[in-house]
Amino acid sequence: QSACRRRALWNALRSLQHAVNAGIVGHPQSNGCSMTRVILPTRRRSVTFSFGHAPDVGLPPTQYTATIGYLPDGAIAEVFLNSKKVGSGTDSAARDAAIAVSIAIQHGTPLATLRHAMTRNGDGSASSPIGQLLDALDKEASAA
Repeated sequence: QSACRRRALWNALRSLQHAVNAGIVGHPQSNGCSMTRVILPTRRRSVTFSFGHAPDVGLPPTQYTATIGYLPDGAIAEVFLNSKKVGSGTDSAARDAAIAVSIAIQHGTPLATLRHAMTRNGDGSASSPIGQLLDALDKEASAA
């Protein structure tokens, strides 16, 4: 029985290695579809910029720094977002939100879908810094 388990493990590892070598890493979904993640190149073009986001009217804006990484074809590959208040809850929330957005993008989620999912203020503006960043990225993509 242990020989059968070793053989099954060996076959599973070989299959995984083939998937990695082919640049495809995924897992089967319950509906029979496969969800794949884009494998990012080690080195890629990136752009860094800063912006302010005011959580409420009348409050001073918190400053954020965003870095956008691009694939060789110019598509967005990942986003990083940090608050100027390093180590704060605001900074942690911004970084975690950017990680979630990056994973969604790498799994093929359209930018418009992500923007639509973000919380909005009464005037339609983004109520979070990650929402504001996604709005800026959409505006940049529309202008290109």
